[in-house]
Amino acid sequence: MGAKGVLTGNITELDLSAELVMIGTDNKKEFMRLMSLLLPTAIALDLVGPPGSGKSHMATAMAVEYAKMRGCKAFFCQGNPDSTK
Repeated sequence: MGAKGVLTGNITELDLSAELVMIGTDNKKEFMRLMSLLLPTAIALDLVGPPGSGKSHMATAMAVEYAKMRGCKAFFCQGNPDSTK
């Protein structure tokens, strides 16, 4: 799934027409589990893990699905690498 749209600084509006691609049964189950935590709350959900573990992909997929369900826009904000080390 690509993050396409209007780029302003390090914030990108996500393309809600993009198809959700989640490879592997475990990832699909984790996606559904995380969505069940996200939907009933207004509290931010932080994804933590080692580099390359798929946190950004999961977060982007969740944002797109959430926006589709709620009828709103979704954005991807790239954190500053210096502050996330």
